[in-house]
Amino acid sequence: MNKFRELKWKFQMFFMKFRYPKAGYYERMCLVAGYTKQDIDEMVQNDINDGLYDGKVNDQWIREGACEEEASCWE
Repeated sequence: MNKFRELKWKFQMFFMKFRYPKAGYYERMCLVAGYTKQDIDEMVQNDINDGLYDGKVNDQWIREGACEEEASCWE
């Protein structure tokens, strides 16, 4: 990754930390990548419906797990 893209990524992640203070690292990665909060809610709800998680859409650990799975597919 070139220096400009790396600096831009760090700035965006830093900005998201203030914009969404309760979001975890992987949730912020999804937000920087262009997902909306509604997209993440739908992704988490689909995982709950599929039986991957047991809980509510606003459960921070479920949101972080679903976003981590999504981010791991990017590599």
